[in-house]
Amino acid sequence: MDRKKIKDFALKLMHEVWEPFDDKKVRDFYHPDLVGHHRDQIIKIEDVENRLRFDQKNFTDPVYKIINLTAGDDEFSIHFKYKAQLPDDDLFQVEVMYFYRLKEDLISEFWTLASVDFNYLEKA
Repeated sequence: MDRKKIKDFALKLMHEVWEPFDDKKVRDFYHPDLVGHHRDQIIKIEDVENRLRFDQKNFTDPVYKIINLTAGDDEFSIHFKYKAQLPDDDLFQVEVMYFYRLKEDLISEFWTLASVDFNYLEKA
């Protein structure tokens, strides 16, 4: 995939999977042999689907603000801020950076860095 197609793929991933929390679209974007890394966790494709099902039940009104999206050769990174309402009306806010590697035009590996950003509204 060339860099423009990779950027388009990344935006489509955000719009079709993460913004609507659509666990049914995961396999359209993630390789079956997916390996994700977050701190000491190793994440598989089923974990991504379960995360989206959790988000469906626990978050409403999600807002994603992409800060930067960079594409390379079979890889991309995306930096964004995210906020959503929790069931108790508290606001969940986080700033995230993902690094993705592609294989066969699907996400085969990723690394994530996330930090809670309690000043999201003032910065956004």
